[in-house]
Amino acid sequence: MLKEPRLRHWLFSIRAQVIAVCLGSVLVVWILGGVAENVIQQRQTKMMDLEGQVISVSAIMRLIAVSDGEEREIILNSILDAWENVLLVSTTTFEARSGPSDLFYWPGQDPPILPEGLSLIRFDATNALTFPLDDSRHFVFPELPPHFVTVEMAYLLVMISVLIGVFSVFAVWAIIRPLQQMADAIKSADEFLASETSVSPAGAWEFRQLARVLNDMRGRIRFLLESRTSMLRNVSHDLRTPLTRLRLRAETIADPGLSRKILTDISEIDAILGTTLSYLRDGSAALNLERCDLASLLQMICDGFSDMGKDIAYSGPAHLTIQCGVSEITRAITNLCENGLKFGTAVRVSLERTDKMAVIRIVDNGPGIAEELREKVMEPYAKLDTARSSEGFGLGLSSASEIVARHGGILRLKGGNCGLVAEVELPL
Repeated sequence: MLKEPRLRHWLFSIRAQVIAVCLGSVLVVWILGGVAENVIQQRQTKMMDLEGQVISVSAIMRLIAVSDGEEREIILNSILDAWENVLLVSTTTFEARSGPSDLFYWPGQDPPILPEGLSLIRFDATNALTFPLDDSRHFVFPELPPHFVTVEMAYLLVMISVLIGVFSVFAVWAIIRPLQQMADAIKSADEFLASETSVSPAGAWEFRQLARVLNDMRGRIRFLLESRTSMLRNVSHDLRTPLTRLRLRAETIADPGLSRKILTDISEIDAILGTTLSYLRDGSAALNLERCDLASLLQMICDGFSDMGKDIAYSGPAHLTIQCGVSEITRAITNLCENGLKFGTAVRVSLERTDKMAVIRIVDNGPGIAEELREKVMEPYAKLDTARSSEGFGLGLSSASEIVARHGGILRLKGGNCGLVAEVELPL
């Protein structure tokens, strides 16, 4: 297979996308910053910020202070004509319409230093600079910018906002989304290996490459598992033939005691082979889900053991229907009951329904299992140094756990008043 061109890889890589996002952000900041600059310039007459207005009004105040008579009136009229929105109001009106300034300052910014006589107030609905003309009149320079925002501050705010926004969208679209899709695809190892649907390559080149690697890895793992399963299945089948010959020869041995011992050993080996084949079959066969009356199934299993003289009983509802693989669930519950009867003398099977699950409990009166060892006994042929484990657990618990997991349920081992409680939860 031909490799994709290196330039194409780079253009669709995360590195190239980050560079593109940075360049795009600079362009957006440049455009929005220019718009913000125009807005600020419009709100600040003749591009003056607050300090500039303080300097201008201070100069006017000093000019008026050194003038008198007709000269002062000429200056006043010139100011009123030249400055839009400048007010000359009576002291009574001034006191009625003015209040403390609510001008906003950013961290690190200090209020402007005002010369004596000049004040920063709130006049009507706007901030204003004011100074008394005489005892009866006040000059008011309203419509100061509501926030002390300079052009530099505007560019900084726009830059931070754009970078945060653009990189957030980029992270969700280019990084988080492809990773989440892959995580959903491989959330369950069993489903991932069994599924025929590949992980969909999406997003940047690195993620598409990762998806291809995951798909290749799944193929290799499936091949190895199928090869191992096939090998073990063939070995188990092939061993049946020499065992059959051994059984025939053992039956011809003249010594009945020796013949019985050999036949017992052969039967034990044959049982191990049978459980191994069943375990391998459970892991490879597809589930055939159908509606099943779980209560009737449990009652039938208990009746089968009772017919063999075992102390086992069922308690629970008369009917409870679920979707399951009937033969698989039958085998799992049978394995759990056999395990309980193997290490105890009595087993009690119960069934109850919760909101979304059917809960089966198989309780025996055996020696039980320590809490820290309950996970280990789920392993094939687990053998523990306890009174319960003298014969080993074979594949019963391991097979039951795998069957329940394939149905979307869970098998838990718990301690009861005495013995072991195997709790099976199956979705309704």
